[in-house]
Amino acid sequence: MLVILSFILGLGLLIFIHEFGHFVVAKLNGIRVERFSLGFGPRLIKFTIGETEYCLSALPFGGYVKMTGQDDFGPEEDISPNADPRAFTSKSILARLSVVVAGPIMNLILPFILFPAALMIGVHEHKVMQESPHLLGVLENSPTEVAGLQKGDLIKKVMGKEVSNWKEALEAFSDMEQQKTIPIVFERSGEIKSTEINVANLDKCGEGVGLHPLEFLSFPPVIGEIEPNSPAEAEGLKVEDRVLAINDEAVEEWQDITKKIRASNAESILIKIKRDKEILDFKIKPKQHKCVRDDKSEKLTPIIGIMHSRLANSDYQVFRYSFSDALTRGVEKSFEFYGLTFHILKKLVTGKLSMNELGGPFRIAQASGQRARHGMGEFFIFLCFLSIQLGVLNLLPIPVLDGGHVMFLTYEAIFRKPLSVKIRYFLQVVFLILLFSFMIFITFNDIIGIWSQSINHLF
Repeated sequence: MLVILSFILGLGLLIFIHEFGHFVVAKLNGIRVERFSLGFGPRLIKFTIGETEYCLSALPFGGYVKMTGQDDFGPEEDISPNADPRAFTSKSILARLSVVVAGPIMNLILPFILFPAALMIGVHEHKVMQESPHLLGVLENSPTEVAGLQKGDLIKKVMGKEVSNWKEALEAFSDMEQQKTIPIVFERSGEIKSTEINVANLDKCGEGVGLHPLEFLSFPPVIGEIEPNSPAEAEGLKVEDRVLAINDEAVEEWQDITKKIRASNAESILIKIKRDKEILDFKIKPKQHKCVRDDKSEKLTPIIGIMHSRLANSDYQVFRYSFSDALTRGVEKSFEFYGLTFHILKKLVTGKLSMNELGGPFRIAQASGQRARHGMGEFFIFLCFLSIQLGVLNLLPIPVLDGGHVMFLTYEAIFRKPLSVKIRYFLQVVFLILLFSFMIFITFNDIIGIWSQSINHLF
């Protein structure tokens, strides 16, 4: 029920914000709005206020604002630009363009509101973040070890900024993608020392510097999240499964799982799981996660696609930010989400990310439910990421999307006449078919993943 409710409310909010942008700007430009609909298809609930019909329709995967003189899926109505001064087609190119882009812009603006709100509501953070930044450990062969730092060292400054706890220290590291080295001032046995950590290639492969405190804390070996289309999902592992052993060697904490999977060299491993009162065995072959660094070298890491359960660790607490801190950090994190969205698009275009990795409505619903279980703050942050994706994707120059209308209006501005109705209609129909085919494809991916989990659980 939580999954269903969080999915409906979250998606509904993003659709409403998008369509509300079109609606408001259309009204401001004096355009008559005939219908404001959340969803497509048969109208389940409808009422009229003034000249506009408001309705909730059966298919929840979208919405639309119907304006006089505009028909997105067929030839334009027989209205000349001057026949009805309140028709969409009667307005200037600039006015029509503002209406078209208003929806995606609302989605792109929403994270700058939701993210600060989430941080004020509260997000789960480990208590260690408020502790002094003594190194709890140093990963072998990591940039931190190479720089000469040791367990027990107290970090005093990062990139010239004084830090008093782990939260401040890690935030100071957040700009390392723009750096090749990070200057560190630390204290060891009462003596102040300094060094530099080489981070030149870390941004490409998601590697850590090797000093994050959570890498050295004990987490129970309980699965908290499963990556879509991963070996773990394919073989039927589930959230809340407790890992008892790998290759008949007992597992005491989460770090044991990570070490044993990485030591497998991508060979099949036998995982013993406790699920409720059942003891189950799974044979899983890890996949190699390949990453190419800036220097063209490759990094291969065996993974099965599982993450630990944060809520299983009692040392997590809800941390609430003040208004000023939430606003500053929320804006910074929103821009980070923008960067992540464009990074994903780049990987899709270049073929470095398989289309099979994409999730559809069922995956989004599952993720919504998982975030909602962690609290409203975490759920809002998840919606921020979805809102940015919705805004960016809608601005792509694809007919039937808002970016396609921008493309048509650009053509009209350049050639001083609108694109032929027949050509426009043809492009919209073709790309509508492609869009629905794509939606069917990613939904099929979802169903296959869920079906695989169910079958593996039965047998």
